[in-house]
Amino acid sequence: MLRSVLDFTSVSERFSNGLVDLIVSKAEGNPFFLEELARTVREQVGRSPSLAVPDTVQEVLLGRIDRLAEEDRRLLEIAAVVGKDVPFSIVRLVTKATDDGLRRAFNRLKSAEFLYETSAGPDTEYTFKHTLTHEVAYGRLLAEARRDLHAQVVEAIEHAYPERVVEHVEGSLTTRSRAPFGRRLTDTSAKPA
Repeated sequence: MLRSVLDFTSVSERFSNGLVDLIVSKAEGNPFFLEELARTVREQVGRSPSLAVPDTVQEVLLGRIDRLAEEDRRLLEIAAVVGKDVPFSIVRLVTKATDDGLRRAFNRLKSAEFLYETSAGPDTEYTFKHTLTHEVAYGRLLAEARRDLHAQVVEAIEHAYPERVVEHVEGSLTTRSRAPFGRRLTDTSAKPA
């Protein structure tokens, strides 16, 4: 697996046996960590004369997210606020991006193996490759930015799927951060189906 992620055939000269041993050692048998460490090293090749090998999978993911283009990083953060499962239609309403531009950005995140497509068709849905990727992308947002994005996501869900607003708010927000949505939550949940 390590050799395939590193694309060993084309870059084997750049990776010493010591570096490969270090990656294997740090991963401690965790396949997800091994894969993400290898991907991190591959992404750093040619960018810096010295390669950094992070100590934790969270550091690996943070580094990979930080190296994304701003547009892709923002999309990943919005997707993290939407949830583990990410409907294209909700993200489109939040970003107000064109369908083509948004699909290209999602394709870049798929190529980087942050997300994968779980359903095609009129409302394509994506999901995070790993729960930890979702948690790290969500956790890197500052509290105020997270609240603002939650408000935008709630508005998008109200528009696209009014019956799912309560589900999103209750699943995504802590008790303290629910306060700004309290009335809307009550109003929505009180409506007859």
